[in-house]
Amino acid sequence: MSVQETLRYLRMVRQGMRAGTITYAGAWDESKHPRASDGRFGTVAGSHAGKEETTREATAVKDKPKKKTKATKKSAKKKKTQADHEADLLARVKLMKDVSSMIDYAMDMMREGLSFVDEEMEADFSTRKKDIMGVASHMNRRSLELLVKNCYGTVMYPTVDYLSKKHMSKAQYKTGSRILGLWTNDPGKADGTLHLDGHFKGHWNNTQRRGTFAHEFGHAIDGEMVKDMENHDTLHSGPGKVSSGKTKQWREAWEKEINQVNAPLSTYARTNPWEGFAEFARLVWCPTENGKLASPRKMYPEIKKKFPLCWKYWVDRGYLDDTEFS
Repeated sequence: MSVQETLRYLRMVRQGMRAGTITYAGAWDESKHPRASDGRFGTVAGSHAGKEETTREATAVKDKPKKKTKATKKSAKKKKTQADHEADLLARVKLMKDVSSMIDYAMDMMREGLSFVDEEMEADFSTRKKDIMGVASHMNRRSLELLVKNCYGTVMYPTVDYLSKKHMSKAQYKTGSRILGLWTNDPGKADGTLHLDGHFKGHWNNTQRRGTFAHEFGHAIDGEMVKDMENHDTLHSGPGKVSSGKTKQWREAWEKEINQVNAPLSTYARTNPWEGFAEFARLVWCPTENGKLASPRKMYPEIKKKFPLCWKYWVDRGYLDDTEFS
């Protein structure tokens, strides 16, 4: 029976027809399929002689485990990489929802503290949320996990002046300087509070706002705590605390690539290693080109080339994925 006939037969059976009513042009001819003395096919002399033995040998060969070639290993690795990537995407979606909920709660609390909220303010709050999630969308799974884990509180302020008055001395405030964002935490602890502003009208543009959010998120993930303090494996934001500033690998990267006279990253990044860490976060999560927001995929090769030690540190820590999926 040919393959076509077999398929036709199966289709007819599935349609409820009795097999006995089906005839074929190439009907079974037993004379062409001689039996052995015990009644079995394929064990007598002729065209079928030795077929059973051959079949057994073929089965034995088939059952032998195939030796993995380089191509097979490469294919398996590629499938695993793809599976890992898909799992990462699902985890990131969940973490993004957590960040969104965290910001929504902070905004609701902010609204409750205001005597009124007009349409212009609501529009600005909406843009603020969009900018925050825009930064979060460039963060990988590890950095999002740390952001959610380390932020036990998030406080939103209606204007830059509200935030500045709250956290600056009167003398500082009178100079005209303003605080755009703040990360506060207790000494020796990984978790802390994000203080974020969104109303930059008259002060800052959209690109600067996103950059500020990315900077503060950088401080938040720098709150990662690892027990191996002897090998400088503990991070925590802020001067005088166990932080990136006391991590040998990061300090060396900061000294060689950031703390330079020409301020290759920014002048503020030269303040100390932990501010350099936060500014590097701004660079990778809010990359710009000619003063405008740019695609990370486009800018990452340039960043990696310009700051190889900083890039390696972030990749080693898991804050960046140095893969085709970055």
